Amino acid sequence: GSAFVLVASGFSQGSPHLLGERRPRGSRSGTRKQASTWAPLVALGSQDPRMKEKMKLNQKNNYMFLFLLFQGGPVEILPFLYLGSAYHASKCEFLANLHITALLNVSRKSSDSFKDQYCYKWIPVEDSHTADISSHFQEAIDFIAGGKILVHCEAGISRSPTICMAYLMKTKKLRLDEAFDYIKQRRSLISPNFGFMGQLLQYESEILSSTPSVAFPVLLYLPLYWMCF
Repeated sequence: GSAFVLVASGFSQGSPHLLGERRPRGSRSGTRKQASTWAPLVALGSQDPRMKEKMKLNQKNNYMFLFLLFQGGPVEILPFLYLGSAYHASKCEFLANLHITALLNVSRKSSDSFKDQYCYKWIPVEDSHTADISSHFQEAIDFIAGGKILVHCEAGISRSPTICMAYLMKTKKLRLDEAFDYIKQRRSLISPNFGFMGQLLQYESEILSSTPSVAFPVLLYLPLYWMCF
């Protein structure tokens, strides 16, 4: 309860209704006066680049608090492959319950504390549409091949799902839309940025071009075969 009050107060300080408090009668006009008094300062602060950056950071932190507050556990992609966030990777109870033996961290920050307890790999990637994540696909796939592994980034929304999709596409020969739907059904909030999706699409074409298609010509000529009889 206390965590939610802290987050709610962060969204709008001076908004007692968010905290469950009743606004006294007659205070509405006072609130309007206070708002009109502070309005020039707020407008001035919003034009300051440092203030803008601070406001963005505070908003991001508030969203992250809410996200972590209502987040469940890691999701099973395959019996040996789990997808989650940095929050999940930091919780020993999650890892112990799932019998995780390896961690693949695809984020900006490395967690050195895990290196002594788990087989650990860190692939530093920014969650940016200009970041190159496809160059790490093969090393990630090779690492996933051993042990029971949790793949995570910071929020488990963009980078780590991208790695899991690449793994499914390579090892299970799934198309991008099939891999995306498969993971989306298990972790509904995934949303790889469009740069990552473009790289996955390119990866799909590379996989398909290297996969021998024997059955297709046979199926193509079956109708002609039956027409001869």
